[in-house]
Amino acid sequence: MKETNEFDDLLSGIGFRMRSYQRHVAEDLLKARDRSRFIVVSMPTGSGKTILELFSAFLSLREGKRVLVIEPTRFLCDQMHEKLWLRLFNAGKEYEGHCESFSKENIVISTPQTALKCLQRVDRPFDTVVIDEVHHTFGNKLYWELLEVLKPESLIGFTALLPRGRLYSIHPKLLTSLGPPLLLSYDFRELSSIDPTFKPPKAIVDIFESEIGGEENEIYDLLYRGFVWGDPQIIIFLERTFVKYGKNAFCESLQRAIENGRVRGRFSLEKLASFCSSSAYSHKARTLVEILKAYNFPENEVVIPVIAFTSRKASAYEFRDALEENFPGSHAEVLTSDLPKEERLKLLERARKGEVDFIASTLVGEEGVDVPEAGLMIMGDTPKSPLRFYQRIGRLIRISSPRNLKYMAVMATPKTVEYHDLEKAVDNLYLEGVDVGYILYNIEEKSSSMRLMEIISDLSSSTSSGRVPYTLVTRGQEIRDPFDYYVKLLLEEREKHPSELWSLMTSYGDGEDAALKLLTDHLLRGMDEGSRKVMSRIERSLSRGSAVGDVDRVILSERAFYTYDADRLSELLYAGLKNLQERCLSGLGCEERGFRIDRKGFLRLFSQLFPIERIDDIIGELEEEVERSVSGLKPLFEAGRIQLTVYGWTSYNPKNYSLSPRLGIRLDRMKFMAQINYYNLTRLRRELYEKKVKLIKLNMTLIGLKAVERFLEAEE
Repeated sequence: MKETNEFDDLLSGIGFRMRSYQRHVAEDLLKARDRSRFIVVSMPTGSGKTILELFSAFLSLREGKRVLVIEPTRFLCDQMHEKLWLRLFNAGKEYEGHCESFSKENIVISTPQTALKCLQRVDRPFDTVVIDEVHHTFGNKLYWELLEVLKPESLIGFTALLPRGRLYSIHPKLLTSLGPPLLLSYDFRELSSIDPTFKPPKAIVDIFESEIGGEENEIYDLLYRGFVWGDPQIIIFLERTFVKYGKNAFCESLQRAIENGRVRGRFSLEKLASFCSSSAYSHKARTLVEILKAYNFPENEVVIPVIAFTSRKASAYEFRDALEENFPGSHAEVLTSDLPKEERLKLLERARKGEVDFIASTLVGEEGVDVPEAGLMIMGDTPKSPLRFYQRIGRLIRISSPRNLKYMAVMATPKTVEYHDLEKAVDNLYLEGVDVGYILYNIEEKSSSMRLMEIISDLSSSTSSGRVPYTLVTRGQEIRDPFDYYVKLLLEEREKHPSELWSLMTSYGDGEDAALKLLTDHLLRGMDEGSRKVMSRIERSLSRGSAVGDVDRVILSERAFYTYDADRLSELLYAGLKNLQERCLSGLGCEERGFRIDRKGFLRLFSQLFPIERIDDIIGELEEEVERSVSGLKPLFEAGRIQLTVYGWTSYNPKNYSLSPRLGIRLDRMKFMAQINYYNLTRLRRELYEKKVKLIKLNMTLIGLKAVERFLEAEE
């Protein structure tokens, strides 16, 4: 056909040619455009779906139409844009919230998240939408919302073959606007018959969500939000153990931690002990059964023997027990270091003879145990280490394998830390030539960060200010006096680690005065390494659960932001003003320039979090509070007794995403300058960054006004 010849000539300019099976599909696609506005092309990974995506865009561009190409992840946006789209067309790429290409280019590659944001700002329609991994469209609200905004003339989607029977429901709005999809489906056998040179992928992988529920959710929240008292490192370890390996492994580790005195707290321990006394299977064991049923185990000989990897022995034995209970008559074995070397070899030999249906293996099975005959490998957890990850998939993907195609199933616990490990693993699989087409790519939406956002949203809706104290989110209770709390911890640590400087400082005042001086005088702090170490230990002790890390993530990704509690932080500035007044009256000087509050761990105690969508409301509330405070001090401002300025907007540090604005207070003869640092301040979107700066300026102003109010009240 003319169109395919023209496109092939265009491809040849960048060193490509369509293969015969690709030309065949392209011609089918060309005919299908006359029959339907909604076309779905299903082809296996490795068959060059991207060439057909390029062809679809080419057809629309030659008709003078604009094309939007949707990739599910930033990773694929980068890969596809650099390798092909930019080389063949003058294509734009957007995935960080910027929108320039949406108004300028006739073809744009983007993620659904960025596309939805940009289309609400840019008034240039797209006629054709090309969606990679279109199966997400059938089951993801984000895609439905995007297509509702787009209202395209045509939608052409591409996806890989399903590794098993899985049904997706198409949203009624899609059917109403575009009609039912016309499916063009090509399996391995059909493509091979068209073109004998076609080769299938090494393996097909699928993600199974290993849901926690009921009491499991309560236990995870105790760990995630740091409600369990103990060493911060052990709490995070127990949290990861629970979500990655399940109840049995968690309870085993918990018992050791209790015996070693690394976990404490009567309420928490009673709750955890009650949970561990239950005989119910863990979420990982339940998911194992779900996977095996989905692959029609044990009737499906293609996947037998199955090998399931887990990093904990307790999980491996639980897997075996769950399989034997749910699949009576099946022969399951456990391969761990508990088994002598000779017994391991005998087990593998039985597997090769077909006498073993299922092997649950720990790390010993990842290193040096070759089971090339396995048709299905199940990852009970996702290793953080790339080396361990490759060792596992190496057990499945081998040239020596007698099978042409194998299957991999990966368990992942949604809205937990496990999804952070999964993202890198997915990219590694893709680079290995494994079909990741049916992995749920909205990984960020399923990470523990989303759990945190749900917590922040729920709590913020029940507060009058719409802001949630950081300590309520990460510790379960609001700390009424953060400075006093910090001082107590500092005094406790100082008893264990005394220093000459601290002794000297406390000889001229109490511990609270010394703490304030250390916290606000970075030069003095720099003279005493012991003080810095003590503060670091305190701040680490305040970070018991991984929710602390997620606070940083949701702020950096611009899903949440914060203010500092003006009432409580102003107490420190008031103390600074009082100290300056004493120096001024004694003739030692009336100017203070070295007052700096810059410890991130300390400032967190004053933070108040809110969902980013509420930033305009929060700005409005701060404006009202500032106006009230200024009104109360109006006579003093008019008389020139008070001057208050906030500046330092060029102090942004892109390395650690921090801003160090300064608050200048002039009160009669006294000149007081305070620096207060703000962290995790990204500049991905200019308009949003400007709003954050406006909010910070209001927050700083309010802190200064309240400090002045306290000072004047004390003078009366």
